[in-house]
Amino acid sequence: MKILLAWFSQSPETEYLISSLKDAGHEVVYWVGAGSDRKIEILGTVVHTHSAARNGISASGIDVTKFYPPGATLIEQLHETESLVLSMMNKRFDWMCVDERRHVYYNTLQYWNGVLNKYRPDVVIFSVVPHAPFSYIIYGLAQLLNIKIILFDTISRVGIPDSDRMLMSIDSWKSSQPLLDALERNEGKNFSLKDLSKDLREYYEMHTAARGDPTPLCIQEDKNLYSGFRLAALKIKMILWSIKDATFFPRVLGYIQKLFRQNIKEEYESVQSMPDFTKKFIYVPLHYQPECSTSPQGGVFVDQILMIEILSASVPDEWIIYVKEHPVQWLFRGLNFFSARYRGYYKRMSKLSNVKLVPVDTNNYDLIGNAQAVATIIGSAGFEAVLRSKPVMIFGYPWYQYCHAVFRITGVESCQEVLQKIANGFRVDQQKIINYLKAFDDASIHGFAGISEPMGRRLKKSGREGMNNIIQAILPELE
Repeated sequence: MKILLAWFSQSPETEYLISSLKDAGHEVVYWVGAGSDRKIEILGTVVHTHSAARNGISASGIDVTKFYPPGATLIEQLHETESLVLSMMNKRFDWMCVDERRHVYYNTLQYWNGVLNKYRPDVVIFSVVPHAPFSYIIYGLAQLLNIKIILFDTISRVGIPDSDRMLMSIDSWKSSQPLLDALERNEGKNFSLKDLSKDLREYYEMHTAARGDPTPLCIQEDKNLYSGFRLAALKIKMILWSIKDATFFPRVLGYIQKLFRQNIKEEYESVQSMPDFTKKFIYVPLHYQPECSTSPQGGVFVDQILMIEILSASVPDEWIIYVKEHPVQWLFRGLNFFSARYRGYYKRMSKLSNVKLVPVDTNNYDLIGNAQAVATIIGSAGFEAVLRSKPVMIFGYPWYQYCHAVFRITGVESCQEVLQKIANGFRVDQQKIINYLKAFDDASIHGFAGISEPMGRRLKKSGREGMNNIIQAILPELE
């Protein structure tokens, strides 16, 4: 088979993946996602660095003179792709207006449509759920052209923190066929904790018995990175960079101006209030944005305010919706307003009479424990809630979407139906949760791809061993 490999990695394991695919008789005609830190040449493979693709730069040696601009028919066929990509551009093209973003989208669509028609791959393999504008365009085109798609969802991002587990999906990121197959095989069976692998058993026991601090290690590390000596060192480094690129004085002027304007954190704190745990409430932990967990995996609910408005219109009288910002949102993005957290973003939520924003330092597990239910797009708080015997309403497509006590919401009608069920005394059955974890245990792959490789080094797990597991999952699909 001819393969277009969208594998975003700088590690030698990716070159090992390519050589293994070739040894199995397949042809990797194009690799997009290579690191830009060293020159890579692979005989018979076009190598396109991630940074070049991200910035709209063609791969070396590609003649684009016959790559014609997209016409109305192609653009209309990919209208959903366009909508999602325009939101994905919040990450690197936040300064662009909508019309300029749209034209960048057309140019990127032109290039990748030309690539797919020139090299005609039989399959596209993604290391992660595509969530960069160019990679999601490849995904949309592959679906339109009926090209087989293989992709991997890294569970540690929004599920089991600090885990090396991945789920493989075929043709769509919205579900995992291996997981569905495992659920079907296990139907009618009951499993015990002893049937689970050690990591899943410990994760289950930590949340059900409330032992230790279940806060993900990655969140703790992110907070440490932006505090104390590390924060001071980061600021010094930024000052040195600004002196080097001659932007020091404009940055100082901008900083002084910001002192006299309300920032994003101050807006949030101006409308926040302490939660009252004596009231019945739905807990909504916001997602960090921009990120894959909301675009594309949230679909239209990349607009989290829309999710909250649907909840607000659906909850029973006297119920409250408590919303809490993601703990690292302001650390990573800073305090400036931007497309995903524009001026008035939090105020718009607070104007809903039954919606309250709670302080960011409110304990996440106190909120879960006292809530009637948790609502999220695909966040880890959803599965943590299920483990703590709380029903969950999801607005996206998380890895735990088929688990007992997890309800998908698409609008007010479905939300009202679920809330009525919860109000009538719905109870979570932990046996069904263990059964689901067993199916997940059977279906998931131990390995690292793309963004997860640093985690692999931190957990002291072999990248080559994990890549072998990935290869063994891919090869049968190619046959």
